[in-house]
Amino acid sequence: MYLTVSEVLALPPLRELHLIAGSQGLDRQVTRVSVLEVVGGPGHWWRGGELFMTTLHILRDAGCDAYAEVMRTLVDHDAAALMLHPGLVGFRCLDTMTTVADELRLPLILMPEDMPYTVVTDAVMGGLLGRQAAMLERSAAVNRELIQVALRGGGLDDICRAVARRTHQPVAVVAADGIDVLAHSGKASDPDHRLRELLEQRAACRADAGGADSPVPAALNIRGPGQVQTAMIASPWGEVKQVAAPVTTRDEVCAYLVTWEVYGTLAELDFTVLAHACTAVGLEVLKERAVREAEQRVQKDFYGAALGGSFATLEEAEHRAWQAGVRLASRYIVASLGAGAHLTAAALRELQRWPGSVGVLHDGALVAVLVVGDECPAPLDAAVEILTRVVDAVRTPARLPAVGLGEVADGVLGLPGSLTESRVALAVAEQAGSWRAPAGPDAHRIARHDTLGVFQFLGQLNGPPLERYCRQTLAPLLAARASEELIDTLQAYLDAEGSHRAAAAALSVHPNTVKYRIARIRELLGDGALSDPNRRLGLHLALKGHQLLTG
Repeated sequence: MYLTVSEVLALPPLRELHLIAGSQGLDRQVTRVSVLEVVGGPGHWWRGGELFMTTLHILRDAGCDAYAEVMRTLVDHDAAALMLHPGLVGFRCLDTMTTVADELRLPLILMPEDMPYTVVTDAVMGGLLGRQAAMLERSAAVNRELIQVALRGGGLDDICRAVARRTHQPVAVVAADGIDVLAHSGKASDPDHRLRELLEQRAACRADAGGADSPVPAALNIRGPGQVQTAMIASPWGEVKQVAAPVTTRDEVCAYLVTWEVYGTLAELDFTVLAHACTAVGLEVLKERAVREAEQRVQKDFYGAALGGSFATLEEAEHRAWQAGVRLASRYIVASLGAGAHLTAAALRELQRWPGSVGVLHDGALVAVLVVGDECPAPLDAAVEILTRVVDAVRTPARLPAVGLGEVADGVLGLPGSLTESRVALAVAEQAGSWRAPAGPDAHRIARHDTLGVFQFLGQLNGPPLERYCRQTLAPLLAARASEELIDTLQAYLDAEGSHRAAAAALSVHPNTVKYRIARIRELLGDGALSDPNRRLGLHLALKGHQLLTG
């Protein structure tokens, strides 16, 4: 709590005081009154903000340089002002003191000879106590208003508007990462639309820099937890002061209450308003988080049952969805995430960029259910983009989780089928060389069921049945010398529909080399192995299965 020097001079009992120098320091803050009659080494007793009264009697025999040195010492210790009383010796070195006071911007004030120190002390302390009482009353009023907002069921927007009415500045609540704007005071506190311009500038900065993963632009330059943060930021109309107050719940910063000095300077009471509002915002964040977590649990239970095929009819699913408060969609996509994938906070944030997405732990595996809107023309392409960001959020140099993507399901009853497809695609993504990740940072193992071709069927046989079939069908080649060379040649030959030249190009060898190897393969497999359509198809499937199993 403080009074400015200017306010002290305006107190009725002190109107006889006379400011003779240092007028540029009238905004210095007075927090206490003290008597200065000892100079040289008392600085450790001072706390800053003192209005010093003195006769400087101890300097009666000193030169004017000593007077100037005392004033510099006061400024070094953040004194608010120096008040001279003529006392017994009158004023000495007054010209020097006025020059130094103007230079240091330290208000230099003359007291009337008949004014006791107690008059100044009583007046200043009375002013401070009166201001504190008024501040407490206004603070209580702010607290009551915010409580009423909460009792009326108001949200973060309502809290922002209440704060804006008190501070006469635009207000916003920003997520703890300094990125997402959760709420703002809107038009009521922003007649010139300056808040809108700040937020639009911020969105444009993020878009130019590459999106939400880019560094936070200057329009909301919040860096880490701590006390109230102030910064000068660029705006469309010049630099403005930004104040960001951390909102703390459960010993962690969950958001920031941010305001800007757009329509004047924030007063001391405004910071009290921000402190009360941070408490209200914290409670609202906890409430919204609890509601959101409850809704997510209910959604997960519902979609877990739907993935397990618990609903025999659409009517049964609709009734259960109504009970759970889940809005059904006409189309869905199911994605299965492989070993090592888990929804960290960053991964969950990426997944939630898809409206209506839900992460479900089903049969011990992580599954994402994506709601497909009618306005989405290429949902599988969009799903791959989102899942790529999810994988990027959890990948490490030693681990790159695979993802299998089912096809678009028609309605909630189609979820079990899309789940099966996603698991087949996941098995292929984890094992097939076509999807094995290279070492680059842009590599991913995401397989779409609709692009698997013959692997759609082989993926369902994955395991001992497929291993047994491949081992039996390819036994002569697997037992031969240079077996992998022969298997690769036969694979290329069949993929090229029997063209030696095309197979040679795929293998980067001479066509005659392919002819020699194919002749050797015919010897090993026996007559008709490559001419009989059924045996030829069986070999081709076995080769694809071998590719799936060995990667």
